[in-house]
Amino acid sequence: MGEAFISQWETPEINSTVKIDEIVYINTRKGQFQLEDGEIVRSQYDPLFRDFEDILTVTKKDSTLYILGFNWLAKIEQEQFNLLSENLGIQNHSVYNRHSLIVDHRDRIFYSSSSKVMQFSRQTGRSSPLEVGGRTNNIHSNRLYLDKENNVWSVDNRGLFKFNILNFKSYNRDSGLAENEVTAILESSDVTLYLANSSYLNVLKDGVVTRKYSLKSNNEEQARVLQITEHADGSIYLAAGAAGLYRLKDGQLVRMIEGNPQQNITSVISFKGSIYFSDMKFIYKMGQNSEYENVNKEPFQYIRNIQGLGDEIAFLSGTKGVYILGNGEIKNYTSEYINYNNIYDAVYWNDHLILGTAAGLARLDGERIIPFQVSDFDDLAFSLLVDKNDQLWIGTFNGVFKWDGQALEQFSVAQGLIGNEINRNALIQDKEGNIWIGTELGVSAYDEDEDMTEQKVPDLYLTSVKTENGNELISDSLAELSASNNTLTFNFKGISFLYNDRIFYRYRLSGLEGEWNFSNNFSDPGATYRNLDSGDYTFEVQARNEVSDWSEIREYSFIIAKPFYITWWFFLIVAILIAAILYAALRLRYLYLITKQKKLREMVDERTKSITRKNEQIKSKNEELIQVNKELHEKTDSLNTTLKKLETAQVKLIQKEKMAALGVLTAGVAHEINNPVNYIKSASEIIGQMMEEEDDKLVIKEKDVFEEVFKTIEIGVGRIVSIVRSLSSFSRTNETDKGDCDVNNIIDECLLILKNEYKGRVEITKDYSEKAVTIQGNAGKLYQLFTNIIMNAIQAIEGEGTVNIKTRANKEGIYIEVKDSGKGFNELVKEKLFDPFFTTKDPGKGTGLGLSIAYNIVEEHNGEIHYDSTPGKGTIVTIKFSEK
Repeated sequence: MGEAFISQWETPEINSTVKIDEIVYINTRKGQFQLEDGEIVRSQYDPLFRDFEDILTVTKKDSTLYILGFNWLAKIEQEQFNLLSENLGIQNHSVYNRHSLIVDHRDRIFYSSSSKVMQFSRQTGRSSPLEVGGRTNNIHSNRLYLDKENNVWSVDNRGLFKFNILNFKSYNRDSGLAENEVTAILESSDVTLYLANSSYLNVLKDGVVTRKYSLKSNNEEQARVLQITEHADGSIYLAAGAAGLYRLKDGQLVRMIEGNPQQNITSVISFKGSIYFSDMKFIYKMGQNSEYENVNKEPFQYIRNIQGLGDEIAFLSGTKGVYILGNGEIKNYTSEYINYNNIYDAVYWNDHLILGTAAGLARLDGERIIPFQVSDFDDLAFSLLVDKNDQLWIGTFNGVFKWDGQALEQFSVAQGLIGNEINRNALIQDKEGNIWIGTELGVSAYDEDEDMTEQKVPDLYLTSVKTENGNELISDSLAELSASNNTLTFNFKGISFLYNDRIFYRYRLSGLEGEWNFSNNFSDPGATYRNLDSGDYTFEVQARNEVSDWSEIREYSFIIAKPFYITWWFFLIVAILIAAILYAALRLRYLYLITKQKKLREMVDERTKSITRKNEQIKSKNEELIQVNKELHEKTDSLNTTLKKLETAQVKLIQKEKMAALGVLTAGVAHEINNPVNYIKSASEIIGQMMEEEDDKLVIKEKDVFEEVFKTIEIGVGRIVSIVRSLSSFSRTNETDKGDCDVNNIIDECLLILKNEYKGRVEITKDYSEKAVTIQGNAGKLYQLFTNIIMNAIQAIEGEGTVNIKTRANKEGIYIEVKDSGKGFNELVKEKLFDPFFTTKDPGKGTGLGLSIAYNIVEEHNGEIHYDSTPGKGTIVTIKFSEK
């Protein structure tokens, strides 16, 4: 066959051979041939290639044939040749003839020719290399494969590479950027992309970095491009932090304003034909001649960003919320929550001003900033974007989130994003609809048309089912296990090359549980159930990856047999044994009861005789107790009579003591009454001399003298009344009456009736409390108490001396202190002081009942009485009562 071929045609160089629909196609530099009935002939498609003869390889999808030529790409559909591109970037023939062409289920075209894996875009007509995380990884691809999940695999001399996340195209230093981190992004009006690093500005055209501008200067300021804007004249302005404000115009990057550590240029924006820029305190508006003026006269606090909002412009603060300039007026809006005043970005979405803050999303509600809740979102928001489909994009520390008002979707490194930390002013949508996301590791462009959200469900396999002793059961369709073999382990594995290390499982054992158990154990997924009860069970398991729904259920059914001790025949045997045992037990019990009954009769008879004897003894004892009780009643009546006599005697003794005291006081009282009586007598004689009878009328001469004499009579009568009242109070006999008693007044009246006892010999000093000293008590008994105490104090003084009486009232109670300068007494006397009939006075001068009665009166009034005495130094009596 080879000889025939050589003799008939000039030998062409073969690029590849491909078998399609049982036909072998031979692709050469001189067109396409096919093997037909053992002969090599021109292929059925060869006439359609026309001038495109150098064919590297072909593939077929459905009814369309795709052709990869040397630097060209075409397809044949319904016998029509359609050239797709004449500039694929293939400049040299592969030395080893390694050419690949694949088309996936979405008609995306991938090819290689001992080169990088390239993807052809039907929309742009351009090709771009496939890459993962900003790196192409494969330099000379030998072969491309497409698995059933539409993952692209590439084989080269270094190994196997997988390209499964095609919705993100990323750029970093490996892709040509000056640095990795992308801090700000702008698409200009001429569809040029400007990607800012901290100290560089990169120009991206058609996916290629065409130029890099350095912002570093001789002064080595800390440059960081924070925002980029395009002016109406086409110039590009850059806010570069401490490095100042820059302008790019006609390919020249010029510093417009010098920055410094004290004046960071934090933001810049073109708004209504003017350039606005800010440092951390002031907003500036630049005029036509690059001159600028302050917008705010008073400094703001930490201006971080500027955003245009329709007819308004917003100045975003790191501490004081948002300042909005509209209609020539600036208004400040804040939140009651501190972190919601730390604002990074702002956009209008669904008629709300949405704010990205350090506490998450917020919105402006009237005059206040309030939280804005998004289901399942709880992160700070660095950047915001509303795309052409009215979806809200939120840049965070954990990637970017997309929210359409219903569902929240997250994109992070796990989903193909190049980095997780999204910079503010680095989230835009270009005119083709791609979302550009600047991160700390580079920039990613998200193409929603390449989104991988279509269902790519993992293949799920139940790899093994084992009992605890290691027996494998997976081959049995319905295993029946013994009751002792009731611990099973199920091993399963989900296979998905889309996210091969992020497979999620849920499983349950029907017959034991109704809820699913969840697991993300990638290395060794499985589940163990121990000590299962007898019954029918079905193990169910499902798997999914990051973007798919749950797979179909894989299940395994089995039966755990009942243990022998709960089978029917076991119950029957047990029942028979129990019946036999019960019969034997009942028979023995019957015989036992007969014997026991006989013994009980004998014991009852004996016990009855014993109880009869005991009853007779109890009856005898009861008669004795009745006699004793009668005697006790007689003695109790006698004691009650004696008690009444003692009480009568006590009252008589107390009255006797009181009368004795009255007898002692009689001479003094008589003397005290005699003096005012003499005043009255003398005054009456004087009045008689001053009165004459004229015309049957009494005439008073010397009226002034008369009035003075009459006042003398009034004083005398008043003193007599006071003495009589004091004496009446002292002699009061009602023992039960109680009322409010003024202690100071009672003491004064006692002193009045005792005056003859101390007058001219003992000096009485009084130190009364300024606060009223009132207690609840019997006035007659209190008179007797204080008369006895004061009388004892006076009588204890031989010759001249002093008695000091002090009263005090505080929150703890009422205190009365009687202190004399008498002879005092020793401890032996103090021990017997309150004993009835004990006295230190000479015989016939005291009954010995005064202090005993005083002690009882104090106790009746819930009080306390204490004596403190030293021989030769006097005595102090202290009485304490509770305050009224």
